[in-house]
Amino acid sequence: MENPIPEQPIIDNIPATEALDPLAVPETIPEPMFIPRESDPAVVPAGDPEPAPVPRIISMSAALGTQPLQQSSSPKIKWPMYLAAVILAASLGVGIALASRLWDPMWNPFRPVPEVVMAIMYKNQLAVKTFSTKADFSVSASTDQGDMEVKAGYDGNIDKTDEKNIKVDLSGKASFEMMGISMEMGGEAVKIGDDGYFKITKIPSFLLSYISSSDSPLKANRWIKVGKDSSENLANKLKEKKDELYLTDEDIKNYTDGYSSGQEALSSQSEDQIKNILSNYELYSVAKEFPDEKIGQIEVYHYQVSVNKDVMKKIILEAVKSQIEKQPDSNFDEKSAGESLDKVLKVIGDMSGDIWIGKKDNLLYRFKTEKEISSSDFKDILNSEEKDAADSLAGGSDNITIKLSGQIDFSNYNGKVDIKIPDESDNFEDLMISYIGSSSDSNKYALNAKIEAYMDQIRSTSMVYQTSNNSYIGLVNNEDYKSLAEKINSSRGNLTSNISAKAFCSYTPLIMTEYDIGAKYWCIDSSGSSGSSSEDPGKKGYCDGKTFKCPSSSSSW
Repeated sequence: MENPIPEQPIIDNIPATEALDPLAVPETIPEPMFIPRESDPAVVPAGDPEPAPVPRIISMSAALGTQPLQQSSSPKIKWPMYLAAVILAASLGVGIALASRLWDPMWNPFRPVPEVVMAIMYKNQLAVKTFSTKADFSVSASTDQGDMEVKAGYDGNIDKTDEKNIKVDLSGKASFEMMGISMEMGGEAVKIGDDGYFKITKIPSFLLSYISSSDSPLKANRWIKVGKDSSENLANKLKEKKDELYLTDEDIKNYTDGYSSGQEALSSQSEDQIKNILSNYELYSVAKEFPDEKIGQIEVYHYQVSVNKDVMKKIILEAVKSQIEKQPDSNFDEKSAGESLDKVLKVIGDMSGDIWIGKKDNLLYRFKTEKEISSSDFKDILNSEEKDAADSLAGGSDNITIKLSGQIDFSNYNGKVDIKIPDESDNFEDLMISYIGSSSDSNKYALNAKIEAYMDQIRSTSMVYQTSNNSYIGLVNNEDYKSLAEKINSSRGNLTSNISAKAFCSYTPLIMTEYDIGAKYWCIDSSGSSGSSSEDPGKKGYCDGKTFKCPSSSSSW
């Protein structure tokens, strides 16, 4: 049973007869009073003491009778304080997630600046010891005659653990398609230190018969070694067999120079130039930042970068200059080359590409670029001969749209790679000697062609000399004549000249081939004769010093 609330509570020190003003404020507020409350009637178990009355606190307003006296309730939850605590904890968690970049949106204030990422990438890339790579390139052109497309690609591994013994293992492919005609070629290459190995795995049908022949130095599915000393070994062997193979010093130089150029392209100096390009962070600038992506399981940044043309120009000129200066009697006009390069870069226009850099290791995982060029843009920088050549190549088309694209992927950084020397291989210089030896008749024909050309130049030189001096006397001391005579003799000829004030004649034996019939000499004279002869021009009555004419069998201009 509920206790009745007294209508007029009895309060000490306040007379009951004194009227109470509910709006009046007392001068002093007395302390709250404790009023005992009897317990509600209840069934109390036998033997238990009767519960004592529970005191309760009555507010002053209740005590004064200004509001009903109510039983106290449970304290209320302080929501603003809890909400602030939750917000603080959430903010702290988000801050930690952003700072640790467990959550890394593009607006993250702790996200590294793209230029900083690029700079770290350049540095880290040079410190990599092993990695795998895959690349694909294409060039397509559309003309009035039809479409053309060239594709090429490679994939393989690189091991730079030992900087003095860098290892490379690549397999490549290339294809060409134009107006329904297509061809494909494939090969593999291994480079360990200064030694390289390569083999052809797929051969275009039109080369199949040549490569399959015994004369060819190239063999399908057969490893060929190109060693550090291969160029020198080839030169020495060619000199030893010079007479047997009907070679000149110029021929030997041409064989070995071309061979050395290929080796130079794979030299450590070229590798250093590539490193310089990769480490030159001024070459690229970040033009745009894209949302993060994934390449496989690798989280990556994605940037669009543009190429600094001035830096690109400097790199190209330095690379070209270093190669040209290695050649004897080189004369590189850097100013002229720079002006030509400026014209080309201007026509090409903006150069840009996309790169993907790992978020955890700051290493390059992909580079991709595309460019479209119109041939009409180049016409203003071509001379007349170059324009004619371009028009001929275009097949009459006024304009050719050329599309270039390329993508290089990198993976397996500092992972395990296994690059080994092929079990069996042939030395390239031995194959070349065999090939040149099988072409001895071709070498003879080439030598005879040179001799004939030099003899015709002597004929022209003699005419100019006679016009200037009104005599042929002294012709053999002329510098142009002596130079041509030396070239003829070095080509296995043996020049003889007989001269008088009013006439001259010169002749040399030719190199006999298996198929020659009667052509044993080449003779020229002041009457206009120039050609081959089966008779010896040195016989009496011909070019013997008393008479100055070639045998009648010589052809005439």
